[in-house]
Amino acid sequence: MYTVDEIKRINSTDAGIYVYIPSPLTTWTDIMNGESIADILLHTAIVSLQPLQFGLHMAILNAPMSSMSCSVSSDCIQNWSPVIPGSIYAVGGLLGSICTSYVLSTRGIVYTLNVFAFCFVVGSIVLASSKTQTQIIFARILTGFAAGGAVVSSPIYVNAIAPPHLKGLLGSSTQLNVNVGIIIAQILGVLFASENWRYIMYVSVLFSVIAVILLRVFVRSVPVKSFSDPEAQTLTGTSHATIHGSHQGATLSNNYSEHQAHHHRHVTITTPGSNATGESISIGVFLKEAKYRHSFITAVSLFMVQQLTGINTIILYGVRILSNSFPNQTKAVNLLLSIINLIATAISASIIDKFGSRKMLLLSLGLMGLFTALLALGLTSGRQLLTLASALLTIVSFAIGIGPIPFMFIGEVTPPEALSLAQSIGTVSSWLSTFAILTIFPFLDSHMGYKSFYIFSACSLAGCIWYSKWLK
Repeated sequence: MYTVDEIKRINSTDAGIYVYIPSPLTTWTDIMNGESIADILLHTAIVSLQPLQFGLHMAILNAPMSSMSCSVSSDCIQNWSPVIPGSIYAVGGLLGSICTSYVLSTRGIVYTLNVFAFCFVVGSIVLASSKTQTQIIFARILTGFAAGGAVVSSPIYVNAIAPPHLKGLLGSSTQLNVNVGIIIAQILGVLFASENWRYIMYVSVLFSVIAVILLRVFVRSVPVKSFSDPEAQTLTGTSHATIHGSHQGATLSNNYSEHQAHHHRHVTITTPGSNATGESISIGVFLKEAKYRHSFITAVSLFMVQQLTGINTIILYGVRILSNSFPNQTKAVNLLLSIINLIATAISASIIDKFGSRKMLLLSLGLMGLFTALLALGLTSGRQLLTLASALLTIVSFAIGIGPIPFMFIGEVTPPEALSLAQSIGTVSSWLSTFAILTIFPFLDSHMGYKSFYIFSACSLAGCIWYSKWLK
């Protein structure tokens, strides 16, 4: 292991931006006393602000949605309709996730993080100052673009700089911050979701500006050392992680092992035409050859089913959905759902490790089918206790299975040479499905009312039956 002085000397003489990853024998005391690990913890906290903004903007229209109409408020959006602004966020996310690999390969991870951080700033400012529906849509596309890039690039950076024995802990911080962002949006909704709804947008501007400043000031050169964990080297197929742009480009992929004590994410950075096994395939080969068909169908269907459970309708339209059952406590109940979501997400990894991803996936979908149906029953019958309990249990059921598991399964059923493609296709499937659900739900709601949740219940149960046969 390099000393702090050696690290400083290497950084002062090397133009590249590298990542120092200490020996797995390093203790927590060593981490707290080591300057280099302190840098890693600081960088993790700063970079995790981007997933936080992803969650914040995902739910930012939930509470103030009804207050933005000119029929309700003098400070309003002309021709306001929440359908397109709500769903168009996913289109921006899709574009951002697609562009990320190109920016990463040509300009490097730190430049990529700065690009998306700047997009958050511009998008937040436009959102806060919007007067028309068109301006809102543009702002949502831009913040969605930043979110799509952030949700890809931030975990890559954090997992690359994290010591092997802390990958799970530090990697989960980026995922949990998405939920923290959603909670912040709900808290702001409780405080400002009336005539002062623009204050919610102003806070998003504040977060984005702080994130850019911290990123520019602190996240530059990172200490250097090769992976010292032999197991990590085997899983990733590399012993040296270099996080900077090169003319050769880079391909990034994540490998998961259910046989680990934790589902640690390992980042591989290789040149085009190669991967962890020294092989690569084209997208045409991946789509056509029979041996990859199971991986392709799994990648697409898992993320489609994830969205067909209807979870994002609760996140984006929760206040609207619960308004009749809890007319005076809608925003507080919605905030409670978000807090439960955060807690369930935080403990989900240990539950999945204990019982296995396949069992938890099937249990999750089965429970979501049950509780979503009970949610529909509670909403249509006006039973507050049933509505609240089923909504909470729906959130928990999602968090312990179908929420975090799809990427794990892709890593388990996909050959190494096709892993990057499978994950990319899964990401595209996720964003497209999100857009479709968020676009269709308002129309289902207007024609079917709360009975539309029976459709989501049926989709969850169908997914449970399908995967019980498909995933052996």
